[in-house]
Amino acid sequence: MWALIAAWGVWTLTRRRSRMRFWIPMLLTWVASGALFAWGSWKAVFMFAVASAYPSPEHRWTLALENHAGALAGLLLLVVLLLLLGDREHALRQ
Repeated sequence: MWALIAAWGVWTLTRRRSRMRFWIPMLLTWVASGALFAWGSWKAVFMFAVASAYPSPEHRWTLALENHAGALAGLLLLVVLLLLLGDREHALRQ
């Protein structure tokens, strides 16, 4: 769900034809990127640190790849968001 919210936010921010205020998709994308990064990071760390009492139906490397990809997606969204914010500030100054 957070990935879809972040994708909508980035799409809305890059479209530049939206009648919506700038801060709404900006805030939602920021929260979604933080949620993706935080959830993927702690799951990735604790997957290797703590042995599970219940076996998972997925392979451990698949879970590790999924968690690391989520954390990386959160960081990538944050970078895109910061670039969009910098571009907007530069455009407003001119």
